[in-house]
Amino acid sequence: MNTIISDSSTTGQEERKRWAILGVAYLSIVAFAVTFQSVPPVLSLVITQLGLSHTQAGLLMSFFALPGIIISIPAGLLADRYSQKIIGAVALLLMIVGSAIFAAGNSMYLLALGRIIAGIGGMTICILMPQIVSQWFRGRDLGKAMGVFGSLGP
Repeated sequence: MNTIISDSSTTGQEERKRWAILGVAYLSIVAFAVTFQSVPPVLSLVITQLGLSHTQAGLLMSFFALPGIIISIPAGLLADRYSQKIIGAVALLLMIVGSAIFAAGNSMYLLALGRIIAGIGGMTICILMPQIVSQWFRGRDLGKAMGVFGSLGP
């Protein structure tokens, strides 16, 4: 785990790397928010075209958040044990794959599968990104970094 503590001994290169990591964490949370909120604008179209009930449509929204109950602890453990880059990349890939399955889905089963897969990636991102930010920043810089990170407000 590469942790850099903010103090007067950090070099300019380390400083730029920390802020680049914050940028990646922020963009990852933006990807989470877009993926999470991608269904509500098209939900009425999905209901009409696939003949879903409102209950099934509500389930599609819940299926994204449901993995958070199960995946939170394992995601944190995996992030501590393995490279955070790898776990983060896998989580982003899961969000992309889940969104693609949902977009191509023509049945409730495929739509639900896509939302669950995207939810596993999304909830992993929600666990991993604040952890990364808090490991790379300390002191006053941590407050600034978390303020920037939290400005999206997912």
